[in-house]
Amino acid sequence: MAEWVWEAKGRNGEVKKGTMEAESAESVQSRLRAQQLNPTKVKKKPKEFNGTQERWTTWCFQFESFCGACDVKLADMMSQAATRVEPLPMPTDNQEKIMCRTLYHTLAMLVKEDSAAFTKMQTVERGNGCEAWRRFHVEWEPQ
Repeated sequence: MAEWVWEAKGRNGEVKKGTMEAESAESVQSRLRAQQLNPTKVKKKPKEFNGTQERWTTWCFQFESFCGACDVKLADMMSQAATRVEPLPMPTDNQEKIMCRTLYHTLAMLVKEDSAAFTKMQTVERGNGCEAWRRFHVEWEPQ
């Protein structure tokens, strides 16, 4: 079974988010509807990154695709961060700050414990996902 990340609206229009293990996206949607939720997004959770050069290219592509499917602006921020040479401070704009924190916590959940990627995450200012993404690219992106 795969793990899925979902977003749905309740009867009163409130947005709910969560994760669920299921065989398919259709199964997740069915289970959410049974809970009287209207699914708006269902995405397969990316695999963990073990912090090796051999795994980077495939994992990076899948992770960027996942983030882009969740939020186009987040994908744009990630693209910009990946090309920067200088360290990136936390954004001052509230919406960008939220996206940056979302990226940080998503990365933190997807790096294998006791790996080089996990160690790298621990060196980044808590919540600064753009800087973490930049450092991942500096470390593992082929030159």
